[in-house]
Amino acid sequence: MSPMISAMAAIRHTNRHWFAICRNNAGLMRCILQLGDEVPAFAQLAQRSNVTWYEVVTRSVLRRHPDGAIDKNDILLAVHMLGSMMDELTRKLIVYPEPSFVKLMSKLKLDDNGLADAASVIWFRTLYPNKKLTDELSGAAARIAGWASKST
Repeated sequence: MSPMISAMAAIRHTNRHWFAICRNNAGLMRCILQLGDEVPAFAQLAQRSNVTWYEVVTRSVLRRHPDGAIDKNDILLAVHMLGSMMDELTRKLIVYPEPSFVKLMSKLKLDDNGLADAASVIWFRTLYPNKKLTDELSGAAARIAGWASKST
């Protein structure tokens, strides 16, 4: 990602990419979850990979804030929570589809990109609460951005 890209654009790109990877490798994702349940060393490897990613995201967020404006550990905690949200959405939609969630997606006319965009608004609002969201949004992402901005 270039430094000129907005925080929201970077988040959106990453979340869309995540869902695309998972969609294209649903069987592999299912195997990772199952193997992690059976083999503790594999679960630790997957956890280390997640922690490494969360640290990369945390450093990126810190670079976009003035020095000392936010606490690294607070951001790391938020990133852990947001990453867990993405993992659970992946499970409900792709790995072990939950019928009520899939039905809701259909009712809202959301595809993977639409869901990624809606999740990205939540990421952005959490990690950059004082920044104005200027990126063009549609569907559920625009609705969430609209009601989220009214509460601030």
